[in-house]
Amino acid sequence: MVAIIDYGVGNLFSLRSSFAAIGEQAEVTGDAARIAQADRVILPGVGAFADAYDKLCESGMDEAVRRAVKSGKPVMGICLGMQLLFCLKKAMSTASTPASACWRARSWAWRAGSPGASPSRT
Repeated sequence: MVAIIDYGVGNLFSLRSSFAAIGEQAEVTGDAARIAQADRVILPGVGAFADAYDKLCESGMDEAVRRAVKSGKPVMGICLGMQLLFCLKKAMSTASTPASACWRARSWAWRAGSPGASPSRT
């Protein structure tokens, strides 16, 4: 079964319908236990990085993604989900907490989205 992570961001039901069209069982879930039982995991995402990252963490799905990655099962991020997945994996490979490891990406995304702002390279 493919678990499609529901953390309040993404076009989840179109994704589930796509799997159904090819005969693959997929479940939209925000339940960490169901994600742990899945053979494969998809982290979708649409919108602003900072907002999506906050929702991912507030929902507790950041920990579910980390556990799935650590278990070695295939985990795929789609669109913004890939950026979030990269951020979580980077945080896992450093001594930093996820919030501090992604702070630069979050603040860059905020500045880049501000009118007239140019991203800092520091």
